[in-house]
Amino acid sequence: MHTSPEMLTWLPRLESILAKPEVLPPPVQLVSYSGLQLAAIWVKPDHPMLAIAADRLMKLMDGEIDIHQKVYTATFLLQYLTMAGDLDLGHALIAKIDHAIKGADLSPLNRGFWHAMRGYAIAHFDVEAARESLDAAIAISDEHGLAPLGCLARVTLACQLIVYEHDPVGADRLLTELSRHIPSDRIVDRGYLTCARCWAAIALGHHEEAVREADAARKLAAEIPGVFFRVSWIDCTLGAYLLVGDVTSAREALRSVKSALQDSWIGNHEWVVRALEAELARQEGREAQALDLFRSVLLACRDSVPRQTVVRFVREPLAGMFALACERGVERPTAARFIREWRVDAPDGADESWPYPIRIETFGRFRVEIDDRELQTGRKTPALLFDLLKLVSAAGDADTSVSSVLDTLWKHSDGDAATNAFANALHRLRKALVFEDALLSRDGKLRLNPAKVRTDAMALERIADKVACARSGSVLATLDPDRLTTQLFSIYRGHFLVEDDALPQFVTARARFRDIFVSTVTGIADVYRDRRRDASVADLLRRALLLEPATEVLHRRLMIALRDMGERSEALAVYGRCRDAVIAEFGVPPSPETDAIFRELGGR
Repeated sequence: MHTSPEMLTWLPRLESILAKPEVLPPPVQLVSYSGLQLAAIWVKPDHPMLAIAADRLMKLMDGEIDIHQKVYTATFLLQYLTMAGDLDLGHALIAKIDHAIKGADLSPLNRGFWHAMRGYAIAHFDVEAARESLDAAIAISDEHGLAPLGCLARVTLACQLIVYEHDPVGADRLLTELSRHIPSDRIVDRGYLTCARCWAAIALGHHEEAVREADAARKLAAEIPGVFFRVSWIDCTLGAYLLVGDVTSAREALRSVKSALQDSWIGNHEWVVRALEAELARQEGREAQALDLFRSVLLACRDSVPRQTVVRFVREPLAGMFALACERGVERPTAARFIREWRVDAPDGADESWPYPIRIETFGRFRVEIDDRELQTGRKTPALLFDLLKLVSAAGDADTSVSSVLDTLWKHSDGDAATNAFANALHRLRKALVFEDALLSRDGKLRLNPAKVRTDAMALERIADKVACARSGSVLATLDPDRLTTQLFSIYRGHFLVEDDALPQFVTARARFRDIFVSTVTGIADVYRDRRRDASVADLLRRALLLEPATEVLHRRLMIALRDMGERSEALAVYGRCRDAVIAEFGVPPSPETDAIFRELGGR
């Protein structure tokens, strides 16, 4: 491998040779411009002739030049164009070389490296065609013993499996096998492998392992000359530090990359850096700065596929930043589009603004939406599958035991028959939900995946937990009652599975969720009361009583609020409505506690 000092000596010589390119034969121009481009990419990324060299090389591709030299040059040129984000020129180059090599007696090395770089360049447009190119490169490398080619093609394929095909398990298996065959002195191969293993570990949720790979990538980047590797190996792995909250290491890595990026041709990586810098700011509590940075990333990437491609590689570390942008309404349509296209999982604490791919409504009605389309009962999704989904939904954020499901839905079948029927139903339900990891099964327990599925039952429990934690810690002042009220009534629109009493679990869950709703309402009412917003207390309780008219505690709290507002006659009228509703629902008069407030108000 050439070193940085050696390459630095190339540049003035090549600049001198290319001072009058028109006097040079095309083959000499090709070699000279290609050498200048390669050296500048590595050691002088701000070289003013980089773009000129790329443009000139594109024109030389149409000339009568040795096909081997042409393909060799085109491979590195395509890498430059892809990383620089010039996809139009990149596609034009692919078309030229694909046409030129048809029927050509090309060396296996040149043909294989062209297939590998071609697969990398087109993955974000045509995953299937990219896979064919990479498979061809791997086949050539294996047949002819071209180890560096095999490494590049397999690492690129692993990245495609992670980023576009959402198969980190397959990628990890491929990379583990590859790692056994790379000598320690092949730093470039080891660097690419290390980055890919970091991404695979992140996608698999193995964050500590990802940090170890990120550390290794930084060490390798320090050993190798060339800005390109220092930038691409560090910025695409430092997200591992953010995933474990290691802001010190993340800050150091960011500082190193930003320094290397100054005046660099690798312009698209600026947006990776800026996105990760936004997440760092979020973790450090600098919310306004985080949102400003992330807004610029979303705007820059909105209509730019090259920028989207590089930022997509760090989607998992950005989940918290995406959640904050959605919550605060910062370029939400663009954020939501990327979340869905890139399959970003919802982080813990994501609220209703997150664009979950699957949404399940159980309060007031039962409805399942997958990417905004309602899932209907029918031949592919019979009622039994919906009953299974309802049972799991009834547990909210908790697990549902498989044994209880068997006892409920297959109680008339023997052990093996029930187990087989359940396995078949689970398989069919996962297929119906499209995202097969939407329904998790482990250790005899079932649960909906909160990273993929939003149910109103889960959402209610999360709001209730927030209010309950604030209550127990005497920190109600930290809550935003107006926002909580809006969220609460957008979630709880009626009783749980109000028209479905087929299973006793539904009736039990209905009562439990009603109690959760009432407790949350009274908690929010306490916040309003502490802030002396009696009118807001009254409005909140009136809205709640429209949904739960026979709940005495809500009537009592409303009577007290109206009393404190000096509206005794209205408070007495509330008692009358309470008495009528309670008698109609339970057949008994209001409790002594409610009657005591009535008498205090002067009622008889």
